[in-house]
Amino acid sequence: MHGKRYTRAGGMTLIEALIGMMVISIAAVGTMRYQFYSTRQMQQSRAEITATRIAQLLLADWKAHGATFNYDPELLNMQITHISGSDGFNAAGEVYKTYRTVSNNLPLRIELTRPVGYPRPIRIKAKVSWRTDYTEGEFKEGDPSVELTTYARGDEAAN
Repeated sequence: MHGKRYTRAGGMTLIEALIGMMVISIAAVGTMRYQFYSTRQMQQSRAEITATRIAQLLLADWKAHGATFNYDPELLNMQITHISGSDGFNAAGEVYKTYRTVSNNLPLRIELTRPVGYPRPIRIKAKVSWRTDYTEGEFKEGDPSVELTTYARGDEAAN
């Protein structure tokens, strides 16, 4: 005599379903983290590119004007405004002026620097900073920035 044989139905057990859901959740969380970090990296790269382009433009224009002390980037029609009371001397004894602008919805702080007097060649610098959270507000010392330097003869101003 043969005993009764029990056969398993073709469905999944509850444990199998839970393990499957757990694997899918781990994959989904990993994908969301990747998207978060890639979006943050893209935002940082966009800020660096914007700041670099503005610094290059300002240095080229300032150089074309002979790297003069009275260079005014507000005349470029780029909505650059001077921050009142922001002129002075830095730790290296260089003269600086500070401006602000918004480009690509990114508030930027621009500091233009050159040495006192008329050394040859004249070293001019543009430092463009933005806030870590990419919003309007007070800039701090540790905020990210791009700093570019070039040299001008002073007599090469465009006529």
